[in-house]
Amino acid sequence: MTNRLMTIDDVVTDKELRAYFRTYAKALAYHARELAMAAGTLGAMLRIHDQRASRKRAGQIVRPIALASVLMFAAARYLKLACRRFETQYAPELQAAGRRKKRSGRRELKFGD
Repeated sequence: MTNRLMTIDDVVTDKELRAYFRTYAKALAYHARELAMAAGTLGAMLRIHDQRASRKRAGQIVRPIALASVLMFAAARYLKLACRRFETQYAPELQAAGRRKKRSGRRELKFGD
């Protein structure tokens, strides 16, 4: 059995769209934490290796990794924001379609039907 990430082409219902947002937000946050830890560890290793000009040289290597980590955290937060905005912006359509009561339940909405 192989695991594969959900793509936007796999999304058919509002429940699947929320799962899509959650999956990618969690994956981005996980990888952002990994990059942050890698940047810290690599920075310490480089400083130990080269003690004379360690801060400047290590910083030139580590800084882009740390920035990538911060940007991945930001991307994860924006995915969560998109999910919340979908729920609030499309609540009238979900309710009108009879697929969802106001602010309760987890019924599905078929897109394109």
